[in-house]
Amino acid sequence: MKPDYQRHAETGVWERPDGTHVTYADGAESRILKLVRDARDLGTLSGELAAAISDWPTEYHFSRSRHCLLRPLDIQPGARVLELGCGCGALTRYLGECGARVDAVEGSRPRAQIAAARCRDLPTVAVYLDDLAGFSSPATYDWVLLIGVLEYAPAYSSSPDPVGDYLAHAAQFLSPGGRLVVAIENKLGLKYFNGCSEDHIGRPFYGIQGLYADKEPVTFGKQELTEYLVRTGFGSVGFAYPFPDYKLPDVVLTDAAFASPDFPVTDFLFPSLSRDYQSPTPRPFHEALVRGELVANGLLADFANSFLAVAAKADAPTFPPPSGLAWRFDVHRAPHRATQTDYKQTSNGIVASRRLLAPAPHAPSMRVGSHTIDQLTEFAPPARHPWPDLDFLRAFARHGALEPCIPTLIPWFRWLGSNAQSGQIDGRFFDTTPFAPPEWGFHRPIPLGWVLARTVQRLLKRAAFPCASADVFTVIRELFRAENGSPSIEATEIEQGLRLESEFQYRLQEGNHGSS
Repeated sequence: MKPDYQRHAETGVWERPDGTHVTYADGAESRILKLVRDARDLGTLSGELAAAISDWPTEYHFSRSRHCLLRPLDIQPGARVLELGCGCGALTRYLGECGARVDAVEGSRPRAQIAAARCRDLPTVAVYLDDLAGFSSPATYDWVLLIGVLEYAPAYSSSPDPVGDYLAHAAQFLSPGGRLVVAIENKLGLKYFNGCSEDHIGRPFYGIQGLYADKEPVTFGKQELTEYLVRTGFGSVGFAYPFPDYKLPDVVLTDAAFASPDFPVTDFLFPSLSRDYQSPTPRPFHEALVRGELVANGLLADFANSFLAVAAKADAPTFPPPSGLAWRFDVHRAPHRATQTDYKQTSNGIVASRRLLAPAPHAPSMRVGSHTIDQLTEFAPPARHPWPDLDFLRAFARHGALEPCIPTLIPWFRWLGSNAQSGQIDGRFFDTTPFAPPEWGFHRPIPLGWVLARTVQRLLKRAAFPCASADVFTVIRELFRAENGSPSIEATEIEQGLRLESEFQYRLQEGNHGSS
């Protein structure tokens, strides 16, 4: 308990009589509060809350991807954490589940009530209603978090230097060796050049032209943000890059990943699609192709859509860790199958380790058709299979038709064929995630049609392929025609592959609405 704060018995929120608060809201707070109060499973991986997602506000507050932003920080049990601007408590919940001792401050009364309700069963979490710049405490913290907060400083502060003052206020709570964490959009993010709306103003090309006015939220490029942190007294500033952004990340990269000649950044990021949270605007270009050109010229870090910056005054552990390259998260599945994969540089090359994020209620096997599938979690070199995604997409961008795209798939198709026999193939060829260790183990060979259908289906989805004639059947039959002179695969084999994949996806989600 902090001086002058008293806990409200009904809401669980700590308040002080002279405290101030703000009126920030997205209009969904009453609905969110009811959903949280009625929920039996409040956990970070809650299937119950995920099932309640019906629009952007509910997705933002309940998505399992939210907490993935903080996982690379490796916040330990017992760590003292101050979260300034906790919103509706999605990240607060994760911090409490980590065993951290969390003081979460929120300036909006409805949102503070939601955060307290979301964390009502976590004894190490306290939620405070107060203006972020007015919060007071004699305590110091190992971590101080400003997640999606710093950009609002000009809108809620009358200071001549609102951003600097917010940072200075946050910094005063750090213990010796403590670290400040800032997550914020990059105003020069690639998606904003591609026509996506500025997240706070709602207009395209707003931030990249520097059109921010007084009292408006503002975002920064990497150099600007670094300079603000240095001026505040932070001698150490480390960056990581959440993709597609810090709101709903599925991967986080480090500068070491961009610098490594052995880490295929462009392929690794291919499935990570940027979103316009304001409106579904047409995109002039496919970002995956432009990312490749930025990577080749050492520029992608400066054009990442968001930053995860970690700053320390002195003597704090380095972030990111020197050996750390990347983190990949697969959380949109049944909680007991959600995984995190860490990529590290070792003396023996790049090694990946995958782990489950929740205890499995039973053996991690599943049954699909007549096949038994084991979920694999182990240290392994990432698979270096030929991935046709970028070449396929580039061919369509160049020609605008399906036919010229087919030759780009031939090397991958031949590679699969050389490892198949009598229409069957080893299950180690099942995975279709670029640069990842195999996740699924099979007890016996599986139909080649399943691997073909699964991979082509995911390719068309990942590429957001705009050609109406490009369906799974057409692409596979054209592949056989190009290689063999005739479509020597039966439609029933493709249909069987699609049925097996549909059943696999169902099994992957099975138990998704249960407890985490």
